[in-house]
Amino acid sequence: MVDLTLTEMRTIMLAFCRLLGPGIYAVIYYAGHGFELNGENYLLPVDAMSADPNESIRAQEFLQEMQNCDTFLNLMFLDCCRTRSKESKTPRCSLKRRTRGNTVIAYSCCTQHQAYEQPDQKNGVYARHLLRHINRDVRIETLLMDVSADVVASRSVDQRPTFESDAYLECRLNAPIINDNDLASARERYILWREGNCLPEPITEEIGLASLHLSFQMCFSNLLHIDLHVTNHGQRTMKNCRFSVDIAGPVSAEKYSDPCEIPPTDQSKMLGAIRIDRLQKLCNETVFIGIDFESDEEKHIMKFNLGKPLISGITGSFHEWIKERKFDPVAKSSWI
Repeated sequence: MVDLTLTEMRTIMLAFCRLLGPGIYAVIYYAGHGFELNGENYLLPVDAMSADPNESIRAQEFLQEMQNCDTFLNLMFLDCCRTRSKESKTPRCSLKRRTRGNTVIAYSCCTQHQAYEQPDQKNGVYARHLLRHINRDVRIETLLMDVSADVVASRSVDQRPTFESDAYLECRLNAPIINDNDLASARERYILWREGNCLPEPITEEIGLASLHLSFQMCFSNLLHIDLHVTNHGQRTMKNCRFSVDIAGPVSAEKYSDPCEIPPTDQSKMLGAIRIDRLQKLCNETVFIGIDFESDEEKHIMKFNLGKPLISGITGSFHEWIKERKFDPVAKSSWI
């Protein structure tokens, strides 16, 4: 998920716990703005006006809810700054440790330091080095130590990752999946996960002597990428081909394209791309997108039903579940 408000962060995190249960490896990766106060780590939503605990979500609070699900392992990556906030009135509330340890917290930097990105890289410094180790068949703590050593050895930035662990059993990220003894519970979790990752089927629309093709990819659970290709079945080159896009709120759409020529050929040519974001703001609504295609010779106005793609397919269930549990996603107290 990307670009969530405080209410959305709390709602999505609670909903994530619905996928958890006995024997599950729960893994969360947070990349964004954050700060540390009194030994606690706060994650900043997009609607936060300042580094204020009242406008942020506490990472340890979320970990506590994950522990309540009786998971086998809770692993949280915090790829954010840990510099001190000016606020100092919030009391410390430490994460509860259990006799059966099952929690690992991986920090991209040590306390009172910053996490860095580099403008010429797709991922941040920590994520880039983590990806080189993520599939290794070693204990998680060993993997994290090696990532830390790589970041420090790179000398590209003044950053030293660290981690905390109370796990007493050996856990590996490439551990084999074992069938759940509670098949009904496992099936329910799988169905929920699948519905939240469902993409629309590819679409082909005839436009005169040409065909418009739409294909779909997931960038994040709330961000859908659409590639548009055109196949020219005619005899003449289609000149100055372009398109515009229209979509109703609360989601938004952004197009990426330049006017182009499409010669007559059996091979399709890329026309452009569309990104639809804020899908988490939908609640049982269907996504409709309007596309107007134009060339020097013709114009076509189309409207496509994309259903409920990605996270929008289960946000309605989230809100219903919250109502049933009498959960207030804005409240700062215990979630359940």
